[in-house]
Amino acid sequence: MTDNNENYPNNVENTRFKPIRTNEKLLKNSTYIYIALSIFCCLARCDYNVFFAYGLLIMLRDYYYNDKKFYSKFLFHILIILCGLDVLWIVIMLVYWNGASSNELWAKVTGLRNFVIFMSVLEIGIKVYIELILFNEYKAEFNNNIQNLFNLAYIKDFFGKENIPGNLTAKTNIDEVPEPIKENNNNDNFNYEY
Repeated sequence: MTDNNENYPNNVENTRFKPIRTNEKLLKNSTYIYIALSIFCCLARCDYNVFFAYGLLIMLRDYYYNDKKFYSKFLFHILIILCGLDVLWIVIMLVYWNGASSNELWAKVTGLRNFVIFMSVLEIGIKVYIELILFNEYKAEFNNNIQNLFNLAYIKDFFGKENIPGNLTAKTNIDEVPEPIKENNNNDNFNYEY
């Protein structure tokens, strides 16, 4: 018997299932937590984070590992913007909700408002955690070259440095173009023979 187990069907490399890396599992679980927190925030807030959380999950599942350079950068920038918007929302709503607590109806939902503010703070925390995972994975993947992660130029990342489209004309083989054939000398209609 040989020790070569490449022919066994249970070998991980020969199956269609790939092993899940630690960062991949952390990103996925953090995204599930992000989804749950954003759903709880919807109790007293029309939270746009629900859509972005599901979008993040779809990008991680379908696109992220095919082009890490582009999607790390894209998700990193989106999450920074979302964190900024959440901080702005919390500041505005704390001032507004505290000023409106003299109203009897508003006073009855003070607990709900405080719960949503707390969930929003946790939501910012989970987004910062996801950004740190993306940052560390980008740093490890591209040999500590993190300058590109903070650069806002996306065209070079998406198309590649040499593949930026300048001339978008179609290239065809001359043999593939059909030759026109006249049916009658009197008729100007052409039939193309393939």
